[in-house]
Amino acid sequence: MPGVTVLDGPRGRARQMNAGAAAARGDVLLFLHADTTLPAGFEAVIERALVDPGVVGGRFDVRLDNPGWPYRVIGGLMNGRSRLSGISTGDQGLFVRRAVFEAPGGFPDIPLMEDVEFTRRLKRRGRVAALRERVVTSARKWEREGVLRTILLMWTLRFLYACGVSPARLHRWYYPRLGVAAVALLLGLGAADAGAQTPPVAPPWRRWTCCASPRPSDPMRCHRAGSR
Repeated sequence: MPGVTVLDGPRGRARQMNAGAAAARGDVLLFLHADTTLPAGFEAVIERALVDPGVVGGRFDVRLDNPGWPYRVIGGLMNGRSRLSGISTGDQGLFVRRAVFEAPGGFPDIPLMEDVEFTRRLKRRGRVAALRERVVTSARKWEREGVLRTILLMWTLRFLYACGVSPARLHRWYYPRLGVAAVALLLGLGAADAGAQTPPVAPPWRRWTCCASPRPSDPMRCHRAGSR
């Protein structure tokens, strides 16, 4: 891809996203799973949310790409839970002001629950925007593992984490059972075209940075788009 820089990073998703953020040049960072699609015009939506200086970051509502009613219910529950608790996950498209992201050192260096812990800290720094615009994410995890089993697993992990079980222990239990890892994209509000589905509307003084984070046990590959 023209105008793309590839970076190698350490193992661990939190470390990889922190490394990508350090390479980014935008003043707003957006973290997105690779199997999640942003809505058209997402740049303008994020910028409108951040017009209020009291808003430190935010996330999108989410919809699963399976039209079946169980998956519509899952998406609705995810959105409602996130809106009530202020805690979000990576598949909801997390965005944050760079200064706010860097102040506590970025994502905590833990092997699992880094997005939950990050958003927990984020809401202590200011208001977090819960956007109604929806990203679309893959339903394959629920399709493959089963809806009830996956919901039970996710809530069990969250409960154990809240009870003080270490992320390292949860990581060892989670990945062998699911056999999958989230692949993340890091986007820093900038200039390059983010793809055919999302026409660029960001001002020319910004720059988009895209960081692809593979399975946490693998090295990182970070793609940085050049400015216009």
